[in-house]
Amino acid sequence: MFISNERDVIQVEWDPNHEIILASASNDGKVILGDLSMIGSVESKYLGGDNNKNVPPELLFSHGDHRHWITDI
Repeated sequence: MFISNERDVIQVEWDPNHEIILASASNDGKVILGDLSMIGSVESKYLGGDNNKNVPPELLFSHGDHRHWITDI
């Protein structure tokens, strides 16, 4: 999952309601949500659009429009 972060990961947090969902915040301005149950899967559930090629199957969502480092998620 963290291969989608282009710089250092600043924080990771588990989803309190779903034990398989992990969020990461990075100093590249991205927040990434991943479904760890999908690691090794062939299909992706990525919610970021139609272009799912070369996307890890565990990636659920990536938001990269932040201008500065993400310091809290």
